[in-house]
Amino acid sequence: MTRRRPIEQLVTEYGVYIVALLIFVGELGVPTGIPAELALLIAGSYGVHSFSGLVFAVALIVVADMAGTTTLHLVARTGGSRLLNRLLLKFGKRSEETIARWRDRLGGHDVVAVAVGRMLPLVRMYISIGAGLLQIPMRDFLAGSLPGAIIWGGIPLVLGYYLHGDVQQFATNYATISHFIFIILPALSITALVMWWVRRGHTRWSKLRRGRSAAGILTASISVVIMVRALIVNTDVIESGLAALHHTILTTWSIALAALAIALLSVALNDLRVAVRQRQPDRSATHEAVQELTTTVVWLALVISTGTLVFLIASHYALF
Repeated sequence: MTRRRPIEQLVTEYGVYIVALLIFVGELGVPTGIPAELALLIAGSYGVHSFSGLVFAVALIVVADMAGTTTLHLVARTGGSRLLNRLLLKFGKRSEETIARWRDRLGGHDVVAVAVGRMLPLVRMYISIGAGLLQIPMRDFLAGSLPGAIIWGGIPLVLGYYLHGDVQQFATNYATISHFIFIILPALSITALVMWWVRRGHTRWSKLRRGRSAAGILTASISVVIMVRALIVNTDVIESGLAALHHTILTTWSIALAALAIALLSVALNDLRVAVRQRQPDRSATHEAVQELTTTVVWLALVISTGTLVFLIASHYALF
């Protein structure tokens, strides 16, 4: 007999009510120890026994979700907004102008932005907080949160109800996918922010410098991670009594990769310093073009050299 998880036992004993309570508490930012989507999936499998019960469960979860997210939104809208105002004033910025600027970037589609954000598992809570800080109208927030709650809460419940026989395997796969998304989503968010930052460059040379800076820092970081992993793997191989890479060769590779990473970081930090200052250079357009193209050629050589060395090391130790 398969041993049930604690959440399955709770759902069997208390029904979807315990999951609704979990959803409400989770929306307030309190850790619950279990992914909400997985709890909903199990609730649909163990706590719902008829179609009418499924409709009731979806309605109950939507109410719990809306109650929790509205509470968090109101907290961010009141106390959070006062804190934001103090921070902005400390840096000499008017909060009204800053908030208006960020709302303009939504393109006036507050309801759509909230609805889409509230459908995404890992950013739902931040949407509620952000909407409060940006002073999005309450009716727009509620209008966007409702469809988000129905879709986010309804899909796992329906899947759990109709896939009752395979819910254990599906729950395991769902947890794996959630962990994968937890890793990928921050990377995608950082990439989007970097692309936005690069595009905000006022000139083509400014955009080039920003792009070089971001790519250089990324390449140098990857090279350091690969080198550290290679050193760990090589040590493990030696301890296992197997043939490891000769110490001289590994040292040479490490020194070469470290030198390339330092050179890349130097170029990247210089580009970043110029980009942050946003000051027009005191030189002619021709001189600037020659200097930027020369720097780009050197930067490309460093990136290609670093990439080649990283590929050789990773291939040797099967790190890919």
